[in-house]
Parts: sequence; structure tokens; C-alpha cells
Amino acid sequence: MALRCKPGKGKTFLTIGQDLFSIQEYVTSQYNYSLHQSISRHEPPKAISSFVPAAAMVYTDLQTLQGLFGPSDYGSGVEYADGILNSIFLESDIGLQIGLWLNGSVGCHRILNGAMDKQLVKLAKYLEVTKASGVFLRIGYEFDNPFFGYSDDPGSYILAFRKIVAYLKKNLRENVLRKTYFVWHSWAAPRTNNLSLHDFYPGSDFVDWVGLSIFHQVFPWKSGWSNGFVDWGGSMNHVKEVLEFAQIENKPTMIAESTPMGGINLNSTETIINNATDPWIRWFDKVLNLIEAYDIDMWSYINCDWDSQPMWRQKGFGDTRLSSNHYVMKKWHEEIVNGNRSERFLMAGSLQSCKKSYSRPLKLKFLSVGATCFCLFTALFFLRKIHGSSKRRSLVDGAHERIPLNASSH
Repeated sequence: MALRCKPGKGKTFLTIGQDLFSIQEYVTSQYNYSLHQSISRHEPPKAISSFVPAAAMVYTDLQTLQGLFGPSDYGSGVEYADGILNSIFLESDIGLQIGLWLNGSVGCHRILNGAMDKQLVKLAKYLEVTKASGVFLRIGYEFDNPFFGYSDDPGSYILAFRKIVAYLKKNLRENVLRKTYFVWHSWAAPRTNNLSLHDFYPGSDFVDWVGLSIFHQVFPWKSGWSNGFVDWGGSMNHVKEVLEFAQIENKPTMIAESTPMGGINLNSTETIINNATDPWIRWFDKVLNLIEAYDIDMWSYINCDWDSQPMWRQKGFGDTRLSSNHYVMKKWHEEIVNGNRSERFLMAGSLQSCKKSYSRPLKLKFLSVGATCFCLFTALFFLRKIHGSSKRRSLVDGAHERIPLNASSH
């Protein structure tokens, strides 16, 4: 099976999130830093377009689909997909990485009983008209996060995921489907009820990419989400579990959400005790080493002042804007933009190559061994009779399996 939109070996799409103005701040602050560098070094300045990422993050929920056609603010900054594409990056060839909230098992049941069918039509309509060069759709993101409501009935999540994918595969035009990728996104931290990743997996036919979150896991100390028995912040073992699952399933991987927990300027007892006062080494360098070790295909970084947004205030995320720390900004340019790792990270325009290598899947009919032998014998006899004619009959019938909107299972 072809790996859908996997970049070349040693390459990673760079994605920035997670709200309209945080994404804009990322690009303008990168440009500002670059201009000052060009002044001090007496070098020609780079264009602002040089800092536009391959894709930008946006969030919506299936029930309302707010934040796609028009602006919305859930308390976490303005979400506005068309604003990203048609205003901030009007002249840039950029993709979207969309987090699609399904509202836990309750929402999955509504999808399966047909209550959300009209919303699937609207979602397909948006995908048909968006100018994004590629859309990575994270369906029911962080499905195994115990606080997101899917863990009481993972089977309903599987069926809802399948129904959404099957509907879009049936109804999107081929050129649109060619640039739409279905992402299965784990939170890469402890699960409840002894559930495994397999308990949530919709199957290889429905998943194009495997995603994971990285916040606290790279730190050697417990997170603020520990209850004494379980540290919900997770560890690197959880991260590696998801990446190794993706390897077994032969799927491209993305860090779908990531940010240094506590903020770039975190200064705590733990950072001192663990000799982790350098913000770059503490988080960024570890994530970059992970990207290289597993050849991760997309990195989504959340460049955000979390504490300024009502939803996230006093939740412990802090300020993760690169511009909040001059040293980190300098390292970002040395490693990501201009230096050691700059050739790895792909920017705006890089998703165009993905659309060239996909065609709508075909359904094959396989014959029994006996029937196959008979057909081969007959074909050889026929070829001989017509003196070496090169015609062959294909076993491919061209029919793509469809699942109607009101179906609840595959």
C-alpha cells in the first residue's frame, strides 16, 4: 500500500498552530528576527514567505463546524481556516491540519445513528472548496485521552471514524480526495480500563497517518496531572509505543500537537533538581532527536501564549511562543531555519508533491487457487491460438466499496 503524502527520507513537514493570531505571530516574529540578523550581518533580507510553514493548524467540531468557513473563538483564540488561507497566507501554498472534535462516545453515537449526516455533507463541502494544498483531518483527536470521553466505548469511536472516512471517500471528487489525509491521533500518555491502541484502531484501510501529542513526556519529572497513582502527563515509553505502532502498520507519522509543558521559560524546582534549566535542551532538542530517530514525517508546533487564552489560563501550559525567549529563537534559526537541520524541514509549497501519487483505491476480486490455475491455463491456450497476442484480461473490476451515510459498521 502506498504511503499517502509521506515526504522523502529525512524530511519533515513543518506545521504551526494552533489559532489564527498565534500562527500569524510565528511568521511575523520569525521575519522580524531574520531582518535584524540581516542588518547586523550586512546580508540581503529574506522574504517573509520564507517562514511560511507547510501547513497550519485549526480546530473545529463536527456538530457546528465553526472555524472553517468563518471565525470562531472557543476561548482558545480565533479559529478560522479560511482566514489562514485567504488573509494571512493569501499568496502562499499552504495546507491545513484540522482537529475534528467528535464529542466523545456521545458524539460517536450521534454520528452512527444518522443525527450528524447533514454535518458530514457540510464537512465534505468545505473540503471541496478549500484552497489548502493538503488537508490532514485528525478525526476525534486524542481518542485515548481518558478526559475526552471515548474510552467508555472505543468501539463506537472506531465505527464513527470509519463512517466519516467512508462517506468522504465516496463523495469527494478524486482531485479533492487526493489531497485529503485521515489522521488517527493518540495522546501518547496513559489510557484507562486496560485499553490498548488496537482497541481504538479503525483499521489500515481507513487510516492514512498516525499522530501523537508531545507535551510533558520528554521531561524526567512527574507532571502536574499526577494523582499519586497515574501520571497522566505520560512518558517517552508512551510516545515510542505510538511510533512503533505506526511502524508496524506502515503509516506515516506526525507529531500532531506539541509544546513544552509549562512554557519555554519554565523555572521550577524540577528544572533545577534535574539540571534542566536550558529551555532548548530541556524540550526542543529532545523532540528533534526523536524526529530524527523515527524519521517523523510532520511536526506540528503550537506557538502560543496559552495563559492569555481563557480556556487554557492557569492550566499549566505557559507561554510557548518562540519569540518569548531570544535564546530559543536564536536556536530555532540555527537548527530549523538556516542551520544544522534546515534541510529536513519542509515549508510552504512542499505538499504539492503529495497529490501526484494517489488514485482512488480499487476493489480487487481474488479467485481461489483452483480457479486461478484454470484461468491461467485457459489464457495461455488462448494466447497460443491467436499467435502471441498480447491482450490480457484484468481481474480488477474498478468498483470502490461504498458505505452509505446511515451505515453503522463496515
